[in-house]
Amino acid sequence: MKTSIKTVTVVLTLFLVTSCFYSGNQPKELLVFAAASLTWPLEEVKAGFEKETDIKLIISYGASQSLAQQIASGAPADIFLSAGEFPVTFLEERGILRESPTPFLRNRLVVGVSDTRELSLRSIEELSNPTIERIAIADPMLAPAGRYAQEALKALDLWEILLPKIVFAADVRTALAYVESNNADVAFVYATDADASKSVVSVDIVPATSHSPIIYPLVILVRDSTDPLPSIFSKYLKGPDAQKIFSKFGFDSP
Repeated sequence: MKTSIKTVTVVLTLFLVTSCFYSGNQPKELLVFAAASLTWPLEEVKAGFEKETDIKLIISYGASQSLAQQIASGAPADIFLSAGEFPVTFLEERGILRESPTPFLRNRLVVGVSDTRELSLRSIEELSNPTIERIAIADPMLAPAGRYAQEALKALDLWEILLPKIVFAADVRTALAYVESNNADVAFVYATDADASKSVVSVDIVPATSHSPIIYPLVILVRDSTDPLPSIFSKYLKGPDAQKIFSKFGFDSP
């Protein structure tokens, strides 16, 4: 009798587990890879989207080119929100995109300075002053923010002059953290990151014409072409609720 009861229990357990696993009521999920500079607004967007739909968002933040390399290596992302176009071109050349990327945000490059430092910068050329010893930028090989900074400094003939002072960070948020922790005097960051920080002042001395336009492309990746969920989130990101949040954090529409 004991054996029969155990057998019935095991069978019932397997039935319940199998039923749950194949249930049509399984939570629907999307894996989103997003540029580190989108962290603050995207967390708000995520909360609103999940409340309005029954779709759960799993978001992985990081340097855009680093994320693109992970996707190219097989990371199962559904959507990629890059801080620049060159990581998307990297994926496009490998045939990983389901459809053409669409721009959905714009940003500006500024110099971030700690509010505890008495630095009064009136031009980007003043970064060569001896009082500024460490300049943080995101690694140009990993993050668009670093590439924009490098473009600007090269266009202004400052790259070679400032290179001995430059400290490379994994991404733009890390570059910002170097200033917040006083491990760098200044950092090249996005205006949105500097504005969101409680201890960094944004100094608008980087000429917009000295680097490529800072456009954030939205990309749906090739996985299941019949899955409607990526398109639903894509539409939401471009809609008024999400755009209002991005605008609150200082982003512009493209």
